[in-house]
This record gives sequence, C-alpha cells and structure tokens, in this order.
Amino acid sequence: MADHSTGSPRRLWHLAGSWSFAIVSAVIFAWLTTGAYIRQMLLPLTGEADIARRECQSVPACAPDAADLIDQQLSLLRHTRILVLGSAWTVAILAFVTAVTTTLLLLLLRGRGDTGRRILGLLWKIQAACTAVLLVAQGTFLHRGASTLATTPEAARLFTSIKVFDSPFTDAGNLYYLAWFIAASIAATALTRILHRSL
Repeated sequence: MADHSTGSPRRLWHLAGSWSFAIVSAVIFAWLTTGAYIRQMLLPLTGEADIARRECQSVPACAPDAADLIDQQLSLLRHTRILVLGSAWTVAILAFVTAVTTTLLLLLLRGRGDTGRRILGLLWKIQAACTAVLLVAQGTFLHRGASTLATTPEAARLFTSIKVFDSPFTDAGNLYYLAWFIAASIAATALTRILHRSL
C-alpha cells in the first residue's frame, strides 16, 4: 500500500533525487563545466583573428583568401560553441522537465493509473534519443572542424582552431567535456527510468 501512495518514502527520495539532479546538472554541468570548456577551448583569444589574418596576408599563396579563411574558422568555432552550450542545457532542461512532471504526477494522480508510467516511459526515451542525436552532432562538428583545419593554410590557422580541431578525438579538453556530457545524459535517463518504475 505504501508503494502506491503519494507520500511513499521511496517515491519521496526519488523525487528529491530528481530535483537535486536537475539543479546539479544545471549548475555544475551546463553552467560551470560547459562554460569553462567553452572559454578555454572554443573562444578565440582577443586579437587572434587579426594576427592570423596578417600572417596569411604576408604569404602570397594565402593572401587572396585571408578574410574567407579566418571567417570560416570563426564561424565554425561559433557554431560549435552554440551546439555545445545547447546540448548541455538540453540535458539540464530535460532533467527539470522530469522533476516537474514527476511532482505533478504524484500530486494530481496520487500514484494511481498507468498515465504517469506512460509519460515517464516516453520521457526517458526522449532523453536517450536527444543524447544520441546531440552526441553525434557534436562529434560531427569536431570532425568537420578537423577537416576544415587540414585544408587551411598553416599561416591562416587560428590558435583556437588548432587547439580544438587538431586531433579533436584525442584532445584531453574535448574528451573531458564529452565524458561529462555522456555521464550527465546517462544519469538523467537512468533517473527518469527509476522514477518511471517507482510509479
């Protein structure tokens, strides 16, 4: 009987864990960890583009395309920043959606019926699908950046582009962030499944 009540200790612990994880994923992962990764890896240094442009213009083979080569790298870095930030906040937002949904289900349905199980069953699948899509997208951008860097004359290469896109899948900074993303996403999905089974 206790397992089917709104105030079941196990359910309350699961609900508290859901809210705690949502807050931790937003503050620790999306804001602090991802923010630091973007600042250290994906944000060009002040004046870096101007220096690369001048160096490219000093090389006859590079000079005619100097502006385009620099703009191409800046655009790729900007889009990668947007994707990384969006991916991290997607994990956090879905965690909050799970916490809010579970709270409402327990208050409104009071543990009765299959509605709550169906909703949370759909939600954890959405989280898993989002994780897969966003991970592939981030991997694709890193690969695209590596390909772009390989075809960019050395004189026109930005230091930030080299740091991020030269061997992107063995770089410690990239791997550190991706490990955080995968761990946070798996934890979010696992927690939603636990909540789904507890209803």
